[in-house]
Amino acid sequence: MEPRPARIRPMFHRTSSRVFVIALMAVIVSLIILPPLQPANGGTGRSGLQVFKGGGGELSAGRKSGPPPLTALDVKTLAGMVGSQPGTVFAKLTPHMPSIGNKAALVFVDPKLVESGADYAVWGPPQTQINAVGADGSLMLWLKPSAGHKYLIDCTVMSASPHARFVVTGPSGTAPMEVGAIPSGQHLTFVLDAIDSKWASFRISGTGQHGSAAGVSTFIVSPVEWTFYSCEITNL
Repeated sequence: MEPRPARIRPMFHRTSSRVFVIALMAVIVSLIILPPLQPANGGTGRSGLQVFKGGGGELSAGRKSGPPPLTALDVKTLAGMVGSQPGTVFAKLTPHMPSIGNKAALVFVDPKLVESGADYAVWGPPQTQINAVGADGSLMLWLKPSAGHKYLIDCTVMSASPHARFVVTGPSGTAPMEVGAIPSGQHLTFVLDAIDSKWASFRISGTGQHGSAAGVSTFIVSPVEWTFYSCEITNL
């Protein structure tokens, strides 16, 4: 009698069995290692996703707007003071629109509040630091001019603090500009006479000066609350 040939199991059967075992082991390991997803603290959502549910409210109109803009005659008069005629508006910056690409930008340094919706920004110390020495925050204005051009800069501000003053510091080599604050608001106007096309910076801050002894003024500089509204730059 001829011997019967040995039974040969199909290779695909072995392969499929191994794949099934490996997949099953991977599922078991993942269940042991990975912790179940937990909701976020205080959340009501699933899988850790926070869900807020509730009603809204009316948007506050904020404080009143700043002083009215300069008239065309005002701008012409100011331009004439430096032997120029007013041209087009180079840029207008506000808390709502604080920058214009490659032309001008605002930087708010330590403000109390920047309200972009109502379009104003406020500086000043908290009530516990009213007598602190030194300025509290400032506004930086950056301008990218063209060499040999002049620009009329008009910033609208307001401070009703007692003895408040505004200080504008420009490029090196020029003395700072200091003016007393008008409680109802005012325009800080100055001119940039650009000698090159590099970025020029201006720092605007509000300070208070008070105090005297034996008839000799000994001023103490302290921060005051002040508000910024806009800065318009006109080609001359």
